[in-house]
Amino acid sequence: MREEEIFSFKCILKGFKLCVHTGAVHYHLLTPSGGQRTRDFNQLMVLNEEVMKKWVKKMYKEHGDFITKYNEKLGIEDNDKDKFRTLNKDNNFIVPTPNLEV
Repeated sequence: MREEEIFSFKCILKGFKLCVHTGAVHYHLLTPSGGQRTRDFNQLMVLNEEVMKKWVKKMYKEHGDFITKYNEKLGIEDNDKDKFRTLNKDNNFIVPTPNLEV
């Protein structure tokens, strides 16, 4: 579930600029198995959130506030103190996870 976010953060850390194609269409394959289609879906969501928080914390320790650096490089004004939540806005590349605290 968090693969897209980790990939996006890795791109930021490597110096890439993230872009969104607002006309893109995304389809999900309807299948009875695979991914997070299990009885313990909520537990997997919590685990994914924990893994993501741990990974982001590690990246902050290694690279400093890479999100602010990214915003400054692109001339984006960001007044939010919680940079991770800023990247989780609906209008950004990364979509928020409902009902989970960041």
